[in-house]
Amino acid sequence: MPPQRFAEPDLEAITLFMLSQTGETAPGYYTSMKVIPSAGVGQRLFEQKGCIGCHSIAGKGGTVGPPLDDVGLRRSPEWMIQHFREPKAVSPGTVMPQFGFTEDEARALTDFLVHLREQQVTMSLPSAMTPVERGHEAYRKYGCAGCHGPDGKGGVPNPNSKTAELVPDLIHVAEGYTKDELKDRILKGQHEITALDPKRPPPPLYMPGWAGTIKDAEVDDLVEYLFSLKPKGEESGF
Repeated sequence: MPPQRFAEPDLEAITLFMLSQTGETAPGYYTSMKVIPSAGVGQRLFEQKGCIGCHSIAGKGGTVGPPLDDVGLRRSPEWMIQHFREPKAVSPGTVMPQFGFTEDEARALTDFLVHLREQQVTMSLPSAMTPVERGHEAYRKYGCAGCHGPDGKGGVPNPNSKTAELVPDLIHVAEGYTKDELKDRILKGQHEITALDPKRPPPPLYMPGWAGTIKDAEVDDLVEYLFSLKPKGEESGF
């Protein structure tokens, strides 16, 4: 077959048509779809939502949630789609937030994870960037948005935490830390989160220590990025 320059929607439509010609009953994962979702779109969502902050791939990432290397072998696509729709309905007691994914997003993420073992997922830092830009990339690379929200704006629930039952935002982090103190907090983490009500279960989300995972230069860049989030016009105490 000679090389063809099909557009992505055309490739998806051709794939779905070929599946329909096998004479076999196609799984619900495919028959319920108008087009096959893109694993590339799923990977971008995985990075944008900071999933790597709680889950690991190839030994890199967080430990709050399970590793995802072989999730395609452990779970069916239907299970994963439903999990992205309503995490707590599928996994009672999970600390995974409900992100409000659209149907297409849930399917794209599922497609990414189903075929994860076939892909080489790389999350590298571009060169020739300013420290703040590199720090922003580190924030994305290590999944910080998964707990602290896009651009450090917060909003992620952490039931029974003293900080208004939310993971703290980071836009005012320059007010409470020096750069050395913030670097130390990133490396050591904070495993004990103060409970709003000691009689209730402790807050499920905590800050893991990144020492041994994140490179020294990346920590320095990340600190520069977090300090840059301070709203313009506000004085820094340091």
